[in-house]
Amino acid sequence: MTRVFLKFFFLTSTIILLISFQNCSHQFENTALSLENSQISNEESQQEELQNQASNIVLINLQIPEEQKTQFSQLMGYTLTSIDVDVDSGQISAETKTPYCLSAHLLSDLKLLLHEAKICKGNLDEELPQNQLCTLYYQAPYARLVFENRDEISMGERPNGCRRGPDFCEENFQKAFKSKIHQLLAHINRCGAT
Repeated sequence: MTRVFLKFFFLTSTIILLISFQNCSHQFENTALSLENSQISNEESQQEELQNQASNIVLINLQIPEEQKTQFSQLMGYTLTSIDVDVDSGQISAETKTPYCLSAHLLSDLKLLLHEAKICKGNLDEELPQNQLCTLYYQAPYARLVFENRDEISMGERPNGCRRGPDFCEENFQKAFKSKIHQLLAHINRCGAT
């Protein structure tokens, strides 16, 4: 009797185990399809351009990269995490007695770059599917753009692995702008100095 019970128990357990794994595999397939579809919709929404044109930018708040913070601490006399750049004058807003500016050449390059820029809105306003899995990944914005009408956009911010804030539409342009930020931060001078 015990042998019959054990055979019945193992047979039943095996069948239940197989059925439960089949249900799990369908659930994972659905989740994978959901993730794939959401990534496609994220890419499509990323391509939708914002109404604000980058040529209307009046101020850029630049986040100082970690590798350049020491340089800025020495230049300014205290630790900074960001600076504001007036796009019209090239003047740097920082709490120092000595005003700092971008050179005319760098300011011209920055204006030209911004004139060609297209900003896409990302997917922060979109509703995510209920069963979508998102990582707990946060990426701080690398710049904040302020427009003539005083609207602000945080560029490149990612509150998690599924959400993407506004950014330049083309990845190559994003890289070019970040490279320009490094160049600008490396060549800040006192206003009037050449």
